Amino acid sequence: MKNEIRILMLEDEARDVTLANRALKEGDIPFSLKRVVTRSAFLNELQKNTPDLIISDHALPDFDGSAALQLAREKSPDIPFIFFTSSLGEENILDNLKMGASDYVLKHRINDLAPAVRRVLREKEERIRRKQAEAALRKSEEQLRALIENVTDYAIYMLDIEGRVASWNAGAERMKGYQAEEVIGKPFSVFFSGEDAESRIPESLLRRSPIEGTTKHQGWCVRKDGTRFCASWSITPVRDGSGKINGFSTVTRDVTEQAKAEEALQKSEERYRLLVEFSPCGVLVHSGGRVIFSNSTAAKMLGAKDLQQMLGRSIRDFIHPDCWAAVEKRIESLHAGKIVPFLEEIWVGFDGRPVDVMVGATPLVFEKDFENPVIQVIALDISELKRSEEDLRKSEERFRLAVESVKDYAIYMLDKDGRVTSWNEGAERITGLGADEVLSKVVNHCEPDNKKAKKEAAKELERAAMEGRIQNEGWCQRKDGSSYYAIWTVTAVKDAADTITGFLKVARDVTERKQHEEQVARWNTELEQRVAERTAQLEAANKELEAFSYSVSHDLRAPLRHIDGFVDILQTTALEKLDEESRQHLQTIADSAKQMAKLIDDLLGFSRMSRVKMNKRQVNLATLVQDAARHLQGDMKGRAIEWAIGDLPTVEGDPEMLRQVFMNLIDNALKYSRNQKKARVEIGSFPEEDDNVVFVRDNGVGFDMRYADKLFGVFQRLHRAAEFEGTGVGLANVRRIIHRHGGRTWAEGEINAGATFYFTLPKKVIE
Repeated sequence: MKNEIRILMLEDEARDVTLANRALKEGDIPFSLKRVVTRSAFLNELQKNTPDLIISDHALPDFDGSAALQLAREKSPDIPFIFFTSSLGEENILDNLKMGASDYVLKHRINDLAPAVRRVLREKEERIRRKQAEAALRKSEEQLRALIENVTDYAIYMLDIEGRVASWNAGAERMKGYQAEEVIGKPFSVFFSGEDAESRIPESLLRRSPIEGTTKHQGWCVRKDGTRFCASWSITPVRDGSGKINGFSTVTRDVTEQAKAEEALQKSEERYRLLVEFSPCGVLVHSGGRVIFSNSTAAKMLGAKDLQQMLGRSIRDFIHPDCWAAVEKRIESLHAGKIVPFLEEIWVGFDGRPVDVMVGATPLVFEKDFENPVIQVIALDISELKRSEEDLRKSEERFRLAVESVKDYAIYMLDKDGRVTSWNEGAERITGLGADEVLSKVVNHCEPDNKKAKKEAAKELERAAMEGRIQNEGWCQRKDGSSYYAIWTVTAVKDAADTITGFLKVARDVTERKQHEEQVARWNTELEQRVAERTAQLEAANKELEAFSYSVSHDLRAPLRHIDGFVDILQTTALEKLDEESRQHLQTIADSAKQMAKLIDDLLGFSRMSRVKMNKRQVNLATLVQDAARHLQGDMKGRAIEWAIGDLPTVEGDPEMLRQVFMNLIDNALKYSRNQKKARVEIGSFPEEDDNVVFVRDNGVGFDMRYADKLFGVFQRLHRAAEFEGTGVGLANVRRIIHRHGGRTWAEGEINAGATFYFTLPKKVIE
């Protein structure tokens, strides 16, 4: 104890005060002691000169120690209170300890006083530190809660142990479209697409999370309004003090645009993947010490039978024992983010044959995180080149290409004046500035030492205060002077009274993506030129093909007319001379000729549908349905049919073409439901954002959804002609007509449970 402690002593015996003074001095305790005897004097000291410690006799002339303890607990509950008495019954001891006494010391054991004082003062200091720590923890939790609740770019929420939503931040509300009261208590599987939910991916993520620590997943999710978006998930188990899992923290990021960009980039880089595959250099990628990718050159270099034999093998299996120690150090350096030089190594093939290689390695960072660091190894077989130093130098030059891509997030808080109040590792990694360099200062992450840039940062905060949230992007500069391209958002953080208390700033290094976008733009320009040339060639070829199809179909009619005519003559003049089998053969020829004629007519109609000019005007679909039903009256004779026709919109389109659509779809509904005692045909519509969706539903034989993609193809049929007549052209014609109107077609069905055919027509005018 370095500081002097102030002791207030309640004692009517001066001799006992002297004993206490001596014991405390001998115990090397720095102190000042004030003695009081009466209740009023004791109360006055508590109110005006609060002591650090109270030592009290139990029996006093004016009042007893228990009453003094009660007063002390009421006025100053944190002051330690030690009884110093000649005798105290066990029952009194327990009662006083329950009331809050810190300790008791018997006067005939005066040597116990100093240790007791030290102990209770240590306990007091510990309580103070604990309260301060708890206060700091509460403040930190409040800051974290404010940070999370005000993050709008990320959906951050908690799940209970069963996977039900337990908390919901503003980012989750913005991203998924649900208010907190709509999702709290519901399983988080409602956010997944139907196919992912059926595959039980949500349950799989929760099972994997305790094993993997943090489970990552990317897939399609569904908002409240039914729209889909691509999301990156991160699920981490939350454990209590005993290590038991009591829930999960979930962070979701909308990566739809990124997924689209990756898809575009993937298509643009397809030819470069082929270059990697057929490169003369061996390329290996390993994670966690095991091979996850190999090109054909690397497999051939090591004598593998096929690429599959390479995958999953330990990288150590391919390294010569004399080189392994050096390779381990290089891997450690790569994991630490260091650059390693190109070096010669000896690899070992599957047959034990040593292979001299020149090896370069670099860490890879992907948008989709891997559990373990990923390292790319590029190797060249230099067995024949080692004799020549010049050749070795050239081979090293070819491999002195390293790709480094770091895509981290800088997340930090500012106070309302723009001074930094928190600074995460990502901010330090991206800007090169340590926390000690920026805390309590006004800093612009783009140009830290530029006064003009700091003024721009101040303007950003003004905009964020007015608009709530702003986004910006541009080229920035690190502490070391290097440049990088960043996207950042600034969000105003408000308290319950809607007063701005600070700002949240999130920045992301997207230099590589920016460069890819510029490259993709250049490739797209070249591609558009090639597409224009190819389109002109295809248009000319299509015109020739349509003319050819029309000519062939037209010329087929002549032999069919001859077949049909001679069959008719035979049936008229020679039918009685034929036996029963010959009559059936003759009838088969007649039926086939008619079917062929119908097929030619349908093909001609299908061909014409792509050439005929559209005559668009306002069309009432309900009128077209009535016209189509009248034309099909012959198919309804003697049948029990229930019609359910709902409200249908007025659209812009070609009435003759759209009438043909309803003719084909209603004809199909009547045909495939004719085996039902009571057929039901339902026709209706419902709106979407930009389209009207129209459907025709029946209760007929239905179809297997595995073959739904074949329904709208030419000559594609899911039922035998002996069961249901047709040429397989009708639905193809429907799709062509709807596509010419700018719409889509699809179908849903179930075997023996009916089918529904859908098509869309735009609400907006199609020029």
